Amino acid sequence: MKIRFRIALLFTVLVTLILLTLNISVYYFSALNQKKQFGNRLRNRAITTTRLLIEVKEINNSLLRKIDSLTMTMLFEMRLAVYNEKNELLYSNGNESSDPLKIDPAILSKAKENGEYRFTINDYLGVCAIYQSHQKKYTVLASAVDRIGINELNQLKKILFTSGLVGVFITLLAGYFFSINLLKPLSRINREMNDISLQNISKRVEVNNKKDELNELAFTFNNLLDRLEISINNQSRFIANASHELSTPLAAISSQLEVALMQTRNEKEYKDTLISMHEDVVQLNNLVRKLLELAKAGAGKGISLAPVRVDEILLKAAQEVNKLHKEYSARVEFDEIPEEETLCYIYGNEDLLFIAFKNMIDNACKYSQAHKAWVTISLLPDKKIIRIKDEGIGMSSEEIEKVFEPFFRSAKAETISDGLGLGLSMSSRIIRLHKGEISVQSEPGKGSIFTISFPSI
Repeated sequence: MKIRFRIALLFTVLVTLILLTLNISVYYFSALNQKKQFGNRLRNRAITTTRLLIEVKEINNSLLRKIDSLTMTMLFEMRLAVYNEKNELLYSNGNESSDPLKIDPAILSKAKENGEYRFTINDYLGVCAIYQSHQKKYTVLASAVDRIGINELNQLKKILFTSGLVGVFITLLAGYFFSINLLKPLSRINREMNDISLQNISKRVEVNNKKDELNELAFTFNNLLDRLEISINNQSRFIANASHELSTPLAAISSQLEVALMQTRNEKEYKDTLISMHEDVVQLNNLVRKLLELAKAGAGKGISLAPVRVDEILLKAAQEVNKLHKEYSARVEFDEIPEEETLCYIYGNEDLLFIAFKNMIDNACKYSQAHKAWVTISLLPDKKIIRIKDEGIGMSSEEIEKVFEPFFRSAKAETISDGLGLGLSMSSRIIRLHKGEISVQSEPGKGSIFTISFPSI
């Protein structure tokens, strides 16, 4: 079921329950009020009749019955009886030959205890009240059928039922059109999203100035599309650059083989060709290995995270760089020696962090004129901050924006080293995989400072 129909149905059910509650309340309280008013009329008529019987000496039972018969037009099938203190019948509006009004003696007792008692028997509403005159108490009992009230209640019931059905029907229509109007922006967003594809990934969902949930949804979609566009563009550049980088050593190997096979060579020429080809194969192997490591760092699947000491990994990475390159010098220092060993731990994968730190330290030494790098560790309770500083060639602001992109190398860097431009990109992905942050400050000719921060355990 579509959302618009669900909204309309839910809206209709809710309003129906409200109307039903209101109609039942109106009918119930109307019936109570009707019963109360009829009881008051019946009581007033009974007290008036009793007063005439007791206070006016000229009136006897026969005359009082005639008066009752002439004045009971609004009280249908009224029965009235008056009793003395001994519960002896003094008057009944029935014929003398007929039996007096029969009533449960318990009703008379309740009336004497409370001053008045009202009861219902079938369609008859009864009132039993106490009338006092000349220090004597009389009990008057009256009952009648409220035909007019019953007819009015039946009419009210029909009106409420009909108006309720009409209200439900109107609510259903109003709910349907209301849901259509409410979901119109969502339908527009859906159409616009369907129009977006790889060919027009730069297109965005229209956003208005309204501060509502649908506008927030449009913002969320646009932010998602921004990230997708960046990812797709990076992937396209990565594929193009990877294809270029892979084709270069392959083309060199192929051309050297063709030249070597064009004519017979002596042993030295073949050996020189093989040495050159070996260098190209080593470069190709390094490139493929770096690409696989980069893909693994970007995917983040199948990587186990555990508490690891970040200081030990940094020391290990610095020692590895110094060992592989005798001319390099990487030093690791603490801002302040931590008193608690637990401050040194973060959640991470030791192998991946080693690769990231090694790449960055090696990069700092490579592009520094003195081939030196300074690594500083700040172990704070809420985060761990690592700064890797060099005194190298530095970067411009335009180069800083692209420094973490795969295969990016500045023009100055290409004159110093024949790297692949994958080390910083890989390190950045590994650090973000560990929920860390990385930033760089650099000036041309003054070196660079890479700042890495990890959340604490």
